[in-house]
Amino acid sequence: MYSEKGGSISNEKFGYTHYFMKEYLNIFIQTWLRTFDIEGEASKKELVVFWVINFILVNIIIRSDIGILRYFAYIAIIPNITLIIRRLNSLEKSRKNVFLVFIPIVNLYLGMLLLSDGKEY
Repeated sequence: MYSEKGGSISNEKFGYTHYFMKEYLNIFIQTWLRTFDIEGEASKKELVVFWVINFILVNIIIRSDIGILRYFAYIAIIPNITLIIRRLNSLEKSRKNVFLVFIPIVNLYLGMLLLSDGKEY
C-alpha cells in the first residue's frame, strides 16, 4: 500500500512480516542450539519452521560452488534427528520410530506422525 504523504510503502504492512521472520529465525537458531538435547519436547511449529528454513539453506549451499559449505548439508542431519526425537517425545511415541527416517517409503508414515497431534496414529 502507498501512504498518502509521499507514495512510499507504509511500514505497517511490513511490521508483521518482520515480527514473524524474527520469530522463525529465533526458532531455527534455538533448534541448532539444542542439537544434542534429546530429552526435551518440540512443537509442530518448531519442526515445520526448522525443516523449511533448513531445506532452503541446504539447497542454496549445495548449489553453490563453495566446497567447504557443502559439509553443512551433512552436519544438518544431526539437529534434524534430535528434533525428530524431541517431537516423538512430545507425542509420547517411542524413540525407535526415528529409524523410520532411513526407510524410503515408510518415512512418509513418520512425516504424517510428526505433523499430527499424536491421536490419529
